[in-house]
Amino acid sequence: MILFDILKSAVKPTIKTTLWLLKIMIPVTLVVSILDYYGWIEQFSQFATPLFSLLGLEGEAAIPFITGAFTNLYAAVAVMSSLSLDFRTVTILATMCLISHNLIVECKIQQKAGSPIVFIIPLRICCSLLSGYVLNLVLPADYSGTLLMPIAQESYLSLVDVLKGWVISSIEITIKILSIVYALNVIQSTLRRFNLIEKMKRPVAPIMAILGLPTSTSILWIIANTLGLAYGGMAIVDELEKGDVSLGDVRLMNSSIAVTHSLLEDSFVFLSIGVGVIWVVIPRTIMSIIVVILHKQLRKVTKGKLKFL
Repeated sequence: MILFDILKSAVKPTIKTTLWLLKIMIPVTLVVSILDYYGWIEQFSQFATPLFSLLGLEGEAAIPFITGAFTNLYAAVAVMSSLSLDFRTVTILATMCLISHNLIVECKIQQKAGSPIVFIIPLRICCSLLSGYVLNLVLPADYSGTLLMPIAQESYLSLVDVLKGWVISSIEITIKILSIVYALNVIQSTLRRFNLIEKMKRPVAPIMAILGLPTSTSILWIIANTLGLAYGGMAIVDELEKGDVSLGDVRLMNSSIAVTHSLLEDSFVFLSIGVGVIWVVIPRTIMSIIVVILHKQLRKVTKGKLKFL
């Protein structure tokens, strides 16, 4: 009975979230398809190549990165499906997009939680570019694998063919996204029903120590990495309003989750298309530890003069 209630309760939010996501994704994929047909993406790629070549990526890889930065991961994946990107490129982009996605919405939420946008947005963009640079050095040139959704787009002879291909691709993406969002809502409903977030606090203590975060932020860290910033943002704000955590600790945690939030939800987006779990979790985790260390050191050096720290 409880299982049925959980499955049932996930239906309504799944439909609502999926429709919201598709309102962004469907127009984006259409625009990308048309831009590609007229050769505009190729022209943009040539412009972006100097920067992205440093990351071992072609210029067109900037398209899904920028799309994800302004929208969300689902839109970024949708754009990737409209471009001819190999497995290695998608792997590097996955880590970059996991750090820098939905910046306007998520950074606005973090601003409400005490960290200014002018600090969080540059932090996330710099960390994503640095991660891409390091992964380019680490991943072998012949690194390959199997992608579970079509990444290459067919070469169409007419605009009508482009539209037909876009419709088919949109249907496929809608089915995949609907499945992913429903699974996420079931997991989130289960966590809430059995109050597992609170029960997870003690086991998470060693992880908090490794990440360099104070134990007072354990619950907030769990929320950010289970419900995510977009879906669980208001829950984070509610916890902060109770006054149980200092502003300094919150800002330290914000620096960490800016890089490694939604380990459950966001990681699954790229795991579902075949990217290895190591590349969607480990680089972000290491980067978040480094960010916290630098945050603490910067506090000491500036002696509290930088108010956003």
